[in-house]
Order: sequence, then structure tokens, then C-alpha cells
Amino acid sequence: MSVAERALSKSRRPIGRWRIEIMNGKHTWYVFLWPTKERLRVVVKDKDAVGFHHPRPYWINRETGEKMAPRCMGHIHIALDHYSHGIVMHELLHAMMHGLDVLGPTLEEMANDMSVEEDIVHEWSKAFQELYRNIWERDQELGVR
Repeated sequence: MSVAERALSKSRRPIGRWRIEIMNGKHTWYVFLWPTKERLRVVVKDKDAVGFHHPRPYWINRETGEKMAPRCMGHIHIALDHYSHGIVMHELLHAMMHGLDVLGPTLEEMANDMSVEEDIVHEWSKAFQELYRNIWERDQELGVR
């Protein structure tokens, strides 16, 4: 392990931070990039993780029964030394499922109007492309992999 890799592996702060915005910036997920899987596992307290989605809770309006979503919908954590298309997409799919559960639309609404589904797929495809590019660029700067 090089001197730079040793220094990165002991970092207590993420080495990259980004926001994923959906619904024209109305809701956000924060993404944290950790130098190693060991550092990520200390932060998320999961001994097997190389990626992690931590959803933020929502609350129910007592008068209407409607789900009320926070602006920050959750956090996504990725380990730079183990990232891949699959891991990044896996964590984004967790975020998307949480977003659909809280914000909608329902599966029935998507089935009745294909354009609704297309809008969701385009929004999350764009989020994946931007996030993966950011992680890749950070990797190129640091030379971790």
C-alpha cells in the first residue's frame, strides 16, 4: 500500500460529496465517497458493505393521511476502492425505490401513463450517469484503482 493509499484509508471524512436532485431539485440525496470499504464500514456500521443507502424517514399528515417527505431523502455511501457500475446502480435503485414509495407515482399510475414511467427512468438514468462520472473522475485524480 502506497503512502497516499495509507493516508486515504485513515481519512475520517469522505473524499467526495455530491447531491442527487430529483423533481427539479425539490428532493435530494447526498452521496458520500469513502476511500476504502473498511472506512465505509466504520461509518455505516455494516461489516459487509461496499455501498450503502440510508433512507431518511417521512411522516404522515394526520389530517390527510398523505406521506410528507423531507427535502433530503437520504444518504448514499460508496467505497472508492470497490465501486463498479453495479454497486453504484444498486444503491441508486434503493434510493429510487424509497423515492417512489414516499413521493410516488404508484405502479398503477405508471401503468396507465407510460410517459410517467419514462420521466422517472430518464431522471434516474441522468442521476446514475452524473454520479458514476463524478466517482470515476475522483478515482482518476487520486489513482486509487
